Amino acid sequence: MALISGTIVGYLLLIEIAVRIFLILLLMDGKNVLTNIDLENHTSIYIDLVYYCTNTATSIGFSNMLPINQNAKMITSLLALAGQFYLVIIMSMMIRKFTSKK
Repeated sequence: MALISGTIVGYLLLIEIAVRIFLILLLMDGKNVLTNIDLENHTSIYIDLVYYCTNTATSIGFSNMLPINQNAKMITSLLALAGQFYLVIIMSMMIRKFTSKK
């Protein structure tokens, strides 16, 4: 059970780190980071970034938000790769743990 909860927490931490990086990009570049993001209040910005990072890390990709500048495109690419890498490594560890005969 600890492996499963640790896996979930690690994945959520990956998403939260990406959200914080995008928040920094928004502070630096303003409107030139993502399309279709509501910049009216701080709560909606955070929710939009969590939505975008979750869709990117899990490779769902609804494509209603797109990166605009080069920094956002690089962060998005790294997040997508890290999300898939994390899933592959953790799933292989879980399969090995539950199929090993001890």
